[in-house]
Amino acid sequence: MTLIPEIDENATRTKAREILKDFRTLSRIGGVYLSDIKSPVIDGMPKTHSVNNLVDGKLAKVVSARISVELIEHALMALTTTSFWTLFYSYCNKEILTYDQIAYRMQGYSRESIKKLKNRALLEFAEAYQGENLLVFKSPEKAPN
Repeated sequence: MTLIPEIDENATRTKAREILKDFRTLSRIGGVYLSDIKSPVIDGMPKTHSVNNLVDGKLAKVVSARISVELIEHALMALTTTSFWTLFYSYCNKEILTYDQIAYRMQGYSRESIKKLKNRALLEFAEAYQGENLLVFKSPEKAPN
């Protein structure tokens, strides 16, 4: 019997990918300026207002995106240097890079090495991420009677 249950690595990597794949979108949303929010115009005529406030909705979306980006960045900073750069180039770089382009930027790694490093880095990320539990554990098998 072990104190830490065995991690289902494939399921854990999948959950980590789900979080990281949205990083580019979230960072664009979080960096959006709210300059397109308009002040109300008063013309003396009664108006009907929708139940939901568009300004609050937009602001909530931006704040939520910024929080998500901060959680991802915080987890990335806890990784080993190699894992950090592997995930940074895979999910956080402005341009979407191929394995070959990542290998070129990381110097000294092959395309196949990057694939292996990425698998390891996703597990590290899942351990470090605090937004939700990304670790999936294998269910303990019962011993035959």
